[in-house]
Amino acid sequence: RAVNDIYENVHAPSDMNRLLQGDVGSGKTAVLTERIVRKICDDRADIGHMLIVTFTNAAASEMRDRIGKKII
Repeated sequence: RAVNDIYENVHAPSDMNRLLQGDVGSGKTAVLTERIVRKICDDRADIGHMLIVTFTNAAASEMRDRIGKKII
């Protein structure tokens, strides 16, 4: 079920807001990262105009690294 939830959240229309919640290791960061990368690459969104919220500095750093690796 978790894999289907991740796929559904990644491929949901980009003009829809999504609330992601789950246990550690459930794929929340992967979903957020992929949706952000799609907004930047497909929709030509400016990351400087996005509000991306995480609960820890470690999560923010990991997400920043993952996004950087995917868009370079």
